[in-house]
Amino acid sequence: MDDAERRARLDAYKQRFSADEFDMYLCRYLKQKNLHELLLEEKGERVDLYLSSCEGIRWRREVQNKQFEKASRSLLSLADRENSDVKRQRNLYAFSKLAAACGDEVPSDVVNEANRKLVLIKHQSLIPESLVKVDFNNGLFPSV
Repeated sequence: MDDAERRARLDAYKQRFSADEFDMYLCRYLKQKNLHELLLEEKGERVDLYLSSCEGIRWRREVQNKQFEKASRSLLSLADRENSDVKRQRNLYAFSKLAAACGDEVPSDVVNEANRKLVLIKHQSLIPESLVKVDFNNGLFPSV
């Protein structure tokens, strides 16, 4: 089934089953299956409201809607919560600054916070790995 046919069929289902909230079922299904690109193609206030609760992809909808300050704050928040991948965290801070710069008024608090965190990440990356290793299983810390 090509994209146009798929889209037409989904639109028909949305109209036919609007009382049964088919659009929200579709959103949940697409999110569950990690079909974020298709989810972001969906339009409407209810979809926007649903996406506002999806932390990982909310910022992408905000960028689509040209809500750059909101997107920059969402990205900053995502970066603050990222604790398993430093490269991803660094990229999220950089994207936060970029989104902030796209708006009519640049939120200096977002840019300053992102800059501060990026400098911290840079300094942390300069610490030798031998000083960072900790054996949490035994409660042992490296001797310095």
